[in-house]
Amino acid sequence: MKGPYILEFTSPDLKLTEVARTYHTLWSTAVDMMDKDTVINADAEGNLSIWQRDDALLVADQKRLRLIADMRIGEMINRIRRVDVQPLHLVRDAPLQPTAYIATVEGSIYLLAKISDAKTQLLLQLQTNLAKVVVSVGELEFNRWRAFSTPTRVCEEPYRFVDGDFVEKFLTLPEDAAEKVCKGVDNDIYALGASVEEVRSLVESLKTFH
Repeated sequence: MKGPYILEFTSPDLKLTEVARTYHTLWSTAVDMMDKDTVINADAEGNLSIWQRDDALLVADQKRLRLIADMRIGEMINRIRRVDVQPLHLVRDAPLQPTAYIATVEGSIYLLAKISDAKTQLLLQLQTNLAKVVVSVGELEFNRWRAFSTPTRVCEEPYRFVDGDFVEKFLTLPEDAAEKVCKGVDNDIYALGASVEEVRSLVESLKTFH
């Protein structure tokens, strides 16, 4: 089965026209639009992916959706509902902008949010550093667990997705481990360019969204 499409409805002739599509094989179980050019797609393997149409590309390439983020949730998603009304407490400089609620057949509910440009790289690097410090139950590697995986495509780590629950583990780290995550110790863990207190403050602010 093909992946998601973007269709355009024209009212005079009551016609649906294909605007863009992805040629990846995905058995979609839920889909919604993040905006007019961006599609949120869930598949039967428990993955979540985001695809985008780029008007700046050549005409031929505009019809091909490009992957901008993917991650394994580990549960089959059967509902995606876009957040159309922003919460009243959301301020202009907030690190996250709620985008959609996601529900699974197991009964879990997730919040999908867009990270502000100012915090994107910091949170992505924080997640990468934490994956090298935090030891999970059963020593299951975070990157392996959250990496997109289907019978036709297997990745090594999530792509431009941040797992909020995992990032919040920073708040439980002992001081020496928190320093290691923020400052880096060798070529394997890169410095975040922020102090432990600055990172703690940022992660604490993320908790207000759930």
